[in-house]
Amino acid sequence: MTSTPLPETPLSLITPESGESFFFRSSARGPDGRFAFQWRLAAGKAGPGPHVHPFESETFAVVSGRLQIFMEGRCHELGPGDVLVVPAGVTHHFGHPGTEECVVEVSMDGTRMEDQFVPLAQHFRSPSGLPLKAVPLTLVHLDHAMREGSTHADSAILRGLIRAMAAFFRLFGVRPLPPVSGWDRAVAV
Repeated sequence: MTSTPLPETPLSLITPESGESFFFRSSARGPDGRFAFQWRLAAGKAGPGPHVHPFESETFAVVSGRLQIFMEGRCHELGPGDVLVVPAGVTHHFGHPGTEECVVEVSMDGTRMEDQFVPLAQHFRSPSGLPLKAVPLTLVHLDHAMREGSTHADSAILRGLIRAMAAFFRLFGVRPLPPVSGWDRAVAV
């Protein structure tokens, strides 16, 4: 068993509960216009549930492990070297049938998801993942992202629950984080 080394990156976001790690590589505000990151999914985890990015396409290139991407009623089985593009506006979710970590290079053609992920990574720099105190800010930030059109859960019930909890936390002064510019300048690609 060989493991894929961790990438050199100034920012990462680790979520042990979901088994996901995000290592951010380049900003869509840069010359190639794509937000790029490495996504690692632990064995036995499935990643986010059904969701959609209304304005951004998402490209997945599997480096190691196995990944299933479900979209438009079809399961796409991907392994090392396989690439799949999920067009903007298409609901998708994931499965991970493997027994080892899955490593995927992901890129998106816009700044909306970057403006959701990177501020959280900057605010909660921690090798052990997001602390419990991150929940209110994360919910408010996610609600803001949904309102801005970067992403939203496919379930109307889940969207309503996120909005209701975010409204509650806003009563106590919790606000979404602003976009972060220049975060990718230190990345050696």
